[in-house]
Amino acid sequence: MDICNKIQSLQDKLEAIFSEKKLYLALFLGFFVLESVLSLWTGNQYDLGVWFNTGIWLDQGINIYLPPHHLGYPPLWALWCGVSYKLYLFSGLNFTLWTFIIKLPVIFGHLVLAHVVGKFAEQHFDKKNSSRILFFMLTWSFFFFVGPIWGQINTLSALLTFLAFDSLIKNKTSRGALFLGLAIALKIYPLVTLPAFIVFTLKNYGKRDILKLLVGASSIPVFITVIVFSVFQWDILYFLRTVFYTTPVFESNPTQITIGCMNFWSYIGLLNIDVSLQWPFRLLWLPLLGVAFIYWIKKEYVGNRDFVLSIISFYMLFMATYGWVSEQLFLDILPFLFIFILGYSVKRRNMFLLFILQLLVYVFTVANRALLIFSPLLWKIYPSLAASLDYFHSENALLLWEIRGYSGLAVTIFIFIFLATLLKPTFWNSLFKKLKKLLALILSRFQLKR
Repeated sequence: MDICNKIQSLQDKLEAIFSEKKLYLALFLGFFVLESVLSLWTGNQYDLGVWFNTGIWLDQGINIYLPPHHLGYPPLWALWCGVSYKLYLFSGLNFTLWTFIIKLPVIFGHLVLAHVVGKFAEQHFDKKNSSRILFFMLTWSFFFFVGPIWGQINTLSALLTFLAFDSLIKNKTSRGALFLGLAIALKIYPLVTLPAFIVFTLKNYGKRDILKLLVGASSIPVFITVIVFSVFQWDILYFLRTVFYTTPVFESNPTQITIGCMNFWSYIGLLNIDVSLQWPFRLLWLPLLGVAFIYWIKKEYVGNRDFVLSIISFYMLFMATYGWVSEQLFLDILPFLFIFILGYSVKRRNMFLLFILQLLVYVFTVANRALLIFSPLLWKIYPSLAASLDYFHSENALLLWEIRGYSGLAVTIFIFIFLATLLKPTFWNSLFKKLKKLLALILSRFQLKR
């Protein structure tokens, strides 16, 4: 009871802060300072190396998709890598400052995303629930972990996708298409939400708006990519090989499918089954998204609530089955999950399930050597601990590989359970009833045999 009172007291204080403009700005400024500090001596060394080398290659005019260990998405983010490298040279080769500069858009992306989601919640829900949504958008640990600490750009893709969603809700299809196109141009994954946008547009606005949406969402990433390749006069074939490196196009790398993806594919890797050359299995996600599309298109009416849930469903199905899903993709779903389970479907059970799913994501992430993102900081302040961390990962590689495999399988299973619960709130009640009947049947047969 005392804990509940403390939570309620904290919530009351937050509501007061969120409603006071100066306090609100001070709060966001405080989070900016916090994330800036977290960004300085942390980061995934592989990803930061790719960002840094991309800046070098851009400066030298080298095709950024030609060398090994290159950028894995369209060239929009590469432009910021180029700017950051120029600032690095200007700063006197200060790598710590470069680490902060390269992560700066990611930090701003999180804060702007929290603000935009908070404003949406304020317009659609009561003060209590909208304050909760803003609170979790600001303080949920995964935003800090993936953004300023890791250095991945998912806060930006999540922001652009949410802006597209918000624009379409307000019947501003062209603006929504612009934001969705930019999200796809930044990181291709938001493309999987396009069916949800199509369904909502068809059910609420009509075929002409669908044409606007499709033209905008497809032409913008194509236009940006073509412009970049034309200006630098690069061979686009290397980019296409990168985009399709987990699908049966060109000479796809057969080892990609077994590199600890955050779903059941990592478990398949434990079984020493190489399914990478069996291309139908690698496209399993496509028919599942097709089934989801049919499910939503058959509904007579798709309102704001269903629009949010449809985006969640497409993202979750993709995350559970695609052959190359990294941990940070989970961040892209979080804004829509908070909107849904704290706004449209307020149940403690849903929040509890989200906590469990986040925990499973962290288990996989830690098994996938994620703690090494703190290595730069540890080598500065506690070298012996940094050395121990490196030694632990090298000595326990097989154990971590097994944990990664089983936790990936657990993520897939739990995603389906979570999604079933969101789509059908009576899922657990019907499941328990069926289990109860099954148990009664087993007991009755057992008694008859006796």
